Amino acid sequence: MERLVPVVEVIKEKCVNCHACITACPVKMCNDGSGDYIRINSDMCIGCGRCISACTHGARRGIDDFDAFMAAAASGEKIVALVAPSASAVFGSSLLNFNGWLVSLGVAAVFDVSFGAELAARSYAELLRSGKSSTVIAQPCPAIVDYIRIYQPGLIPHLAPVDSPLLHTVKMVREMYTEFSGCSFAFFSPCFGKKREMASCGSTGYGITFDSVSRYFSARQEGVSRFEEVRFANPEPERGVGFSLPGGLSVSLWRDFPQFFASCKRVEGDDVFNYFRELPESINEGCAPLIVDCLSCGSGCNSGHGAHLTGSSTDCRERKVQRRRTEAISREEDAPHRPFARRMSLARRLA
Repeated sequence: MERLVPVVEVIKEKCVNCHACITACPVKMCNDGSGDYIRINSDMCIGCGRCISACTHGARRGIDDFDAFMAAAASGEKIVALVAPSASAVFGSSLLNFNGWLVSLGVAAVFDVSFGAELAARSYAELLRSGKSSTVIAQPCPAIVDYIRIYQPGLIPHLAPVDSPLLHTVKMVREMYTEFSGCSFAFFSPCFGKKREMASCGSTGYGITFDSVSRYFSARQEGVSRFEEVRFANPEPERGVGFSLPGGLSVSLWRDFPQFFASCKRVEGDDVFNYFRELPESINEGCAPLIVDCLSCGSGCNSGHGAHLTGSSTDCRERKVQRRRTEAISREEDAPHRPFARRMSLARRLA
């Protein structure tokens, strides 16, 4: 198996070997607590980030590419920014100001991965329509993909042969926006594990967490609202802006492919890994769902361990996303079929 990019590190001077991180870890085996401090085997770590939140000593730290991105932008490197759907949970009404900050750094364009989520939903629907798949495990969550590859390889054939919303967006930019050919990609998300996915993009890529961005602004005692609003370069998404919520794929399918909605099984958080241990039996007995819509984080990507959750409840984060989704749906209903037709045209060309 290929070596995995480290996404969590231990600050050994702060570690007291209390094993709280091991207790929180859903796989355990990536931790070695036999010494004075706990060591991590990155090739066994699924990158879920739970240990970071569980450590009360500040001895666990997520690894992202924020510093490398800032240095690259300052050097004049051509970079396209990709922003995860959960950005609205972090920045709320200042989301487009966040885009403005990115442009102020010299970023060539900013794309909304919510649009890639809609392309991904269509790809799932096309897969199911083909009748070539039985149970399909959705794979927008890198922690789940790594878990299956490392700990339950028998389920690998059931991982959807469908790109994640991130990779759908990367392909869209490469194929449909050729003026950005040769650019590096910087993906902003609430997930340390996405750093690994960026490493698979086939070009220079930076995986950056919203936590790092928030800390950057906090250190300067300022916010993104002071920057001008900049719109995303892609067509406006609709239900895909809610992809970061639990059941985001299921809801995105329901909009245009309701025949598959009832075939989705939604599972997230602590239940995910127990569910996967039972899934082979369900498959063998013929009672497994068509789609397993799954996320490692209990409240979805909006509560990712790289989302900077300080002072924000789950309900408050979700309300921001729901508000943006409601506004997006209203826009589409006011201009029926135009954005939808654009999405489907792009999806067909990228298939």
